Amino acid sequence: MKFLKFLSVLILVLTMTACGANKTPEPIQPLTKITMDPDREVIYEATRQAWLAMNPVPLSAQTTPSLSEPVQNPDAPAEPVETPLPQGFYQLKPGETVKCIARRLDIDWLKLYSMNNISFENESTIQPGTVLILPQNAPWNSNHGPRASAEHPVNYSVQAGDTLNSIACIYGDVTPEQIALANKLTSADQLIPGLNIKIP
Repeated sequence: MKFLKFLSVLILVLTMTACGANKTPEPIQPLTKITMDPDREVIYEATRQAWLAMNPVPLSAQTTPSLSEPVQNPDAPAEPVETPLPQGFYQLKPGETVKCIARRLDIDWLKLYSMNNISFENESTIQPGTVLILPQNAPWNSNHGPRASAEHPVNYSVQAGDTLNSIACIYGDVTPEQIALANKLTSADQLIPGLNIKIP
């Protein structure tokens, strides 16, 4: 009987000692196994959305495209990115040619070609987005013909694919801004096929 009491006391002491012992810490779990508290997840998502509103992520950097941004067709030709240029340089826009810019800006086209290594052989390969170096103090040479490549003032019927730049190039010495001003155009969306516009 004494032995049973002694055994009971011993088990009780061992049990109390085990409860008071320091537990061995569990190894740190990888982040992939961590589950976020639902309240914290709501705060995280709200913060993320607010940050994205202030700092839009380019479409290429997003894992899924946003519905508010148009998805670019990968087969479509890339639009040239227009960048601010210092004086003395010009970036070609869709519908423009180098000779058209020489007429518009009153520049001797031979000097413009020479400064940009353009010849009769490669002039048709110069693409929109190309940056041209503009010669200074070299006005259009009338020996090469008139600056105007078509007579104006006149009315013009807008064709599919036309832009103010391409229309201005038809007439040579008129600027897209002058055409827009003469027709009170404030947006490219107003330039629809069949619209009659004045060329000043």
